[in-house]
Amino acid sequence: MNSQKDKKENRVLALALIDVAILSFSHAYDINAITILALVGFALILLFSPSRLFLPIMLFYLPWSPILKISADSFTMFTLFVPLVFLVFMLKNGNKKRIIDTNNIILVLLLTFITLATKLCLGYSISGEYLQFLFMMLFTPLYLRVYVDKIYFPTCIVYFAVGAISASATSQILMNYPNMRSFIDVYEWRAIGLSRLSGFYGDSNFYSVHFLAAISGLLVMISKCKSKLEGVAEILGVFALIYYGMMSVSKMFIICLILIIIVWVCGFLIGKGRFSSKFVIMMGIFAGLLFLFLSNVFIEQINYYLVRFNMTDNTTSSFTTGRSDLWVSYLSYIFNDIWVLLFGIGLTNIRLSVFLNDTHNIVIEMLYQIGIVGSGIIVIWIKKLWNSICIKNKLSFGNRIYQFVMLIGLFLPWMALDMLYFDEFFYILWLYLVFKKYIMESNSEKVSALKIMSDVKSYVNKTVEIQ
Repeated sequence: MNSQKDKKENRVLALALIDVAILSFSHAYDINAITILALVGFALILLFSPSRLFLPIMLFYLPWSPILKISADSFTMFTLFVPLVFLVFMLKNGNKKRIIDTNNIILVLLLTFITLATKLCLGYSISGEYLQFLFMMLFTPLYLRVYVDKIYFPTCIVYFAVGAISASATSQILMNYPNMRSFIDVYEWRAIGLSRLSGFYGDSNFYSVHFLAAISGLLVMISKCKSKLEGVAEILGVFALIYYGMMSVSKMFIICLILIIIVWVCGFLIGKGRFSSKFVIMMGIFAGLLFLFLSNVFIEQINYYLVRFNMTDNTTSSFTTGRSDLWVSYLSYIFNDIWVLLFGIGLTNIRLSVFLNDTHNIVIEMLYQIGIVGSGIIVIWIKKLWNSICIKNKLSFGNRIYQFVMLIGLFLPWMALDMLYFDEFFYILWLYLVFKKYIMESNSEKVSALKIMSDVKSYVNKTVEIQ
């Protein structure tokens, strides 16, 4: 990377850390004037940083989003400030014809018509979450078509990892402050003495989604790393993310983490590079993991996990913590109502009944919310987005494995969560598209280099034959 770009990125990251430190202090001591100052700082960082850093900045603030508000019961500015960025973006780039995608506008209008008609028929109202979802569908292609070539995947991961670690550390420090109790939820199962941390998020599983995404990204970076110092920093980052992720005592986290590590190890060993270097890195990582899991640092969490995996019978419902029963209930409702099956309930944030939780599965949630027709529109929207920003190039076997690592880290948790009404739905998708472009360009460079070497060798052989 260009050194000037590195300095600018480091400066923006430092400003963001200072901003959240001020925000945390103001909430802990309930000083609204300083809270407003910190929120204004967030807006200024968004508006005056290089536009290519919008995604990294949003990923940094994502774990902090529940406290980016004046009070616990007010709206988060994490979502409300994005339209301001859109206005600045349009002022800068509105005259560029290539940012306008008519097909995208048609898809968004079609989904809007279907969902509004459904709301009208079922008597549901229009919410801010609904408008924000449609706005992000419009904004995403506009921004990525202009800046995707300038967004650096490692920068996104570093910002995300630093944001997740700093938010987790701060929440642990401030959890005993009375003014923070409305922001920090510690789930306790008093009957078995189990405590689960969730940072500033109210749900431990959503909390751990950030760690899984950042861990998978850092592991890919370790595989591509050429500097020993960067490699050590990335390995330490993985350890820190695992530490805080374990605090969630989430079944989903530990299952996805094990899968990520197994797949990554296979890709790392198969991929190109000196065996001695790989051996040292592998031994360092496994020694660190062994230390974490065998030391007293994790003894309490390991016991909690043993309790969670063995607390009841061995039925599917027990293993999925009741999710399988929810899936059956929602699927039964969906397939017994032809309107819901085709069009859903119009992107309306309501449960099937007061006695049931949310769907806890992105596929079932999409069917329930927007039906087969709406889900088809979303799939087409993602495919067109992908085709408009990414180069077409076959990945090497090693890069395919790293792609699988990212798919597990970014999207496998969605199989146990509702994501449509959360900011993660769009920003995690953006992160994957940036990763895919990064890995394809990396693969393309290797292919080009091999082709050049082959051409040179062929030329030398022909010269020798002529002589």
